[in-house]
Amino acid sequence: MKNLFRDAVTLAGLGCLAAGLYQRCDAGVALIVMGVLMLVPVIVSIKSRGR
Repeated sequence: MKNLFRDAVTLAGLGCLAAGLYQRCDAGVALIVMGVLMLVPVIVSIKSRGR
């Protein structure tokens, strides 16, 4: 249950960040930054599994 809550809060935070970037810059910039930010945890988890 704790992981579900943490995931929901993380997605809400990323959504707020994307909305702010969309208002400040452009849709393209917001989508690129969000894509990069969503890939970072995946890369970290893959690297930590290899140990």
